Amino acid sequence: MSNKSIINYVMGWLLFLTVFGLAFSGFARWLILPSPGRGGMRGLEHFFIFTRHTWTDIHHLLAIIFCLLVLIHIYLHWEWFVSTTRKVFGLRKH
Repeated sequence: MSNKSIINYVMGWLLFLTVFGLAFSGFARWLILPSPGRGGMRGLEHFFIFTRHTWTDIHHLLAIIFCLLVLIHIYLHWEWFVSTTRKVFGLRKH
């Protein structure tokens, strides 16, 4: 297996796990531990050992990691993006 295949495989898993973490932390903040006055499961101060504030920090950190991974993904596939854009819009290579 080539290095490029391994890098793409790892990148795919990292993107998947980051999006899953974003969805899970967003769910925890939105439905399980909503901000005061918004309802939710009353009496819960922690969800999976973390407070709402910690879930917010986790969510923000995962968002930053996800954005960086997307930029790396675009960098790794830049030639594909350029050639596909040219094909889609009928542009010729100069």
